[in-house]
Amino acid sequence: MIERNLEENYVELETQEDYLFWFRQRMLQYGSLAQVISPAWVVEKVVP
Repeated sequence: MIERNLEENYVELETQEDYLFWFRQRMLQYGSLAQVISPAWVVEKVVP
């Protein structure tokens, strides 16, 4: 966990996924609440 702000109701996490399968599972878990920041090639595929 990088940052937790209870006033604004968010938690910032950083993770490293070794397999794309687990990344997809995490995205399904968090849904629209997740924001992908890097790597750029993943951002391009996830963000419309």
